[in-house]
Amino acid sequence: PYLSLLEIFLAMLRSCYNLFAWKDPYLSFWFVLVLVIFRVISEFFPWQIFFGLLGAYLIGPQNYFLRLWRENKSKNVFEGPSAKLKLTTQKVTNYLAGIKSERSFQGHHRYPDRQPSTETRNNK
Repeated sequence: PYLSLLEIFLAMLRSCYNLFAWKDPYLSFWFVLVLVIFRVISEFFPWQIFFGLLGAYLIGPQNYFLRLWRENKSKNVFEGPSAKLKLTTQKVTNYLAGIKSERSFQGHHRYPDRQPSTETRNNK
């Protein structure tokens, strides 16, 4: 089985060599003719419009509608029967986060039970 695969690979390699070395003029002629036709077509092909439409298809309007759907879905979370409890829990969480952030800005003291003095060194 390996020798048959190797034989196929060597036949392809030999035909590529014959194609590019012009040892097979018939195959080389048709290969060059096809390349010239592709080049002429690609020069006049509207690439900007093609890639614009391709980008609109792959990346385009479905993402806008997907975003609208997700926003509506997230808004509907708080409209259920337990909406009041969810909103209250969210308010408490925000309040506790605010207290925690206020405490972190009071300064670092050696004795946390004592309040920092408001007097400066010159006033003592």
